Amino acid sequence: LDIYLNSPGGSVFAGIAILNLLKQHKGAIRIYVMGIAASAATLITSAPNARVIMPTGSMLMVHAPRLYVGLSTAQELKDAGIALEKIEESVKQIYVEKTGMKAEDLAEMISHETYMTAAEAVAKGFADEVDTTQKVENVVSDNVVMFAGIPVQMSLFDKAPQDFLNKLNFDVAQTQKKSILNQNEEVAMTLEEIKAA
Repeated sequence: LDIYLNSPGGSVFAGIAILNLLKQHKGAIRIYVMGIAASAATLITSAPNARVIMPTGSMLMVHAPRLYVGLSTAQELKDAGIALEKIEESVKQIYVEKTGMKAEDLAEMISHETYMTAAEAVAKGFADEVDTTQKVENVVSDNVVMFAGIPVQMSLFDKAPQDFLNKLNFDVAQTQKKSILNQNEEVAMTLEEIKAA
C-alpha cells in the first residue's frame, strides 16, 4: 500500500481512525510525505507498520490539539480543556510508540508547535527515510503557502521557523522572476504545436 500524503491536518479523531485502519493492513505500507504532514496528518504517518519516506523539502509538524471556540459557557470551556488534555495524552502516546522518544521530550515538542525538515523527522524517529531523488517546492502566494501544489493558509505558520519562511520567500522571488521572464519570451510555434499545447 503506497500512500502519498500532503495535508495540513484536520480532525484528530479522523487521523486516529486512519491510523487504526493502517495498523490492520497485513501488507507493506509506504507513506510518502509529498509536501507537508502537519497536525492530525502526523497521526497517519505514525502507523508503526508503515515506512515513512520524505522527499527533500517536505515538512512534518506536531503541536498540541486545538479547539475552535464558539459560543460556549464557562463550564463548557472547562470541560473542553479537560478533554483536550486527554486527547493530547493519547496523541503523545501514539508518538512515543512511533518514535521511541521519551514522553516528556515529546510534550516539549508538542507544546511549542515543532516543524521538522525531512532529515530532522528521520533523526527523531517520525520518519524512516529522506528521498533525495525528489524535491518538494513550497511557495507563498497571496497569504497562502503552496505545499507541492496544495494551498494552506499562511496563518497556520505563525510559529514556523524563520529559516523555513525565508526559504519560502526565496522560492516566491524565483517563481516571480521566472514568470516575468516567461511573459516576455517569444516562442515560434506551428499551428499543430499550438493545438497540442
